[in-house]
Amino acid sequence: MKKVGFYFLLFLGIASFGQIQPNQSGSLNELSFYVNTNTRNYEDVTGSKYIFDDFKPAKIKGFKGVHEVRFDVVDNSIEFKNNDGSILFLSKNQPYVIEFIGDTLKRIFEIHKFLKPNKKIETTFFEKRFDTEKYILYKRYRIKYEPEKPAKSSYEKKVEAKFTRLEDAYYLNNPLKSTDYLIEIPRKKKPFYAFFAPRQAAIKTFVKKNGINPNIEKDVLKTLEYYFNTN
Repeated sequence: MKKVGFYFLLFLGIASFGQIQPNQSGSLNELSFYVNTNTRNYEDVTGSKYIFDDFKPAKIKGFKGVHEVRFDVVDNSIEFKNNDGSILFLSKNQPYVIEFIGDTLKRIFEIHKFLKPNKKIETTFFEKRFDTEKYILYKRYRIKYEPEKPAKSSYEKKVEAKFTRLEDAYYLNNPLKSTDYLIEIPRKKKPFYAFFAPRQAAIKTFVKKNGINPNIEKDVLKTLEYYFNTN
């Protein structure tokens, strides 16, 4: 495998709630979940904090049956609808793989640690977008809560609270396995070039020649394919 020169190789690995641990039978009652008593209450907010608003049927690796699941991006939680209609929250302390069924396209989400810009490690859910022997590309959905802004004077209108969908962020697994967290691919061009050191100059030429936008998934994939599969 080609030696990877990504900046993330410089990073070092960084060594809640009561849980019901699953056993080998994998039944619903043995899922590791909790009842969230600290859920923020959002009132009169436009937009959505979910990847998809409705619960969707999914298989959770290691457990039997089909379960109703949805993802809350703003509060970083995985909602799980119980048989009685109550909503539980799936713990992110377990490396669950959640595969949604019934959609035209297969959608798989995984729980992973990731490195934040402040160099802290956090855990969340990622959609697996592309899987090869050399790398795996993941997508993290981003939604921002913007609270209501009262009018400053009688001449102004208040700004309603809203959820705003931001550009998705893309992450790579570490090909050399020297860390156990995912690394974000920069969305601005200069850091994007530097991310692919020591082939930074070649990547810069490739990006300019092909009109690559680091915020567009297909362009990120083109760059990864070029980096990993050319000399």
